[in-house]
Amino acid sequence: MTRGWLVAVVAAIGVACTASAQRIEDGSRSTIGYLDADGRIESSSRSTVGYFVASGSGWRIEDSSRSTIGYVVNSGGDTFRVENSSRSTVGYVQ
Repeated sequence: MTRGWLVAVVAAIGVACTASAQRIEDGSRSTIGYLDADGRIESSSRSTVGYFVASGSGWRIEDSSRSTIGYVVNSGGDTFRVENSSRSTVGYVQ
């Protein structure tokens, strides 16, 4: 899973807790995956590529083998910090 996936997942945070799967879109609004209500991250072909897990004050992002590949942390308000597995900041989403 790439950094692009991390950012795409963060973009779906606002809808992560709804009852049905939510589409994850790229900048041109093409569907590149799905975020299911149970926390599974799926590719556009609906195969599981990772997991989005509530953790402390944010979320942990795991790959398909359940290894942690990143974190999403609320930096205050509507700003979320994206961190890699070493907890270094790799981006922000507002």
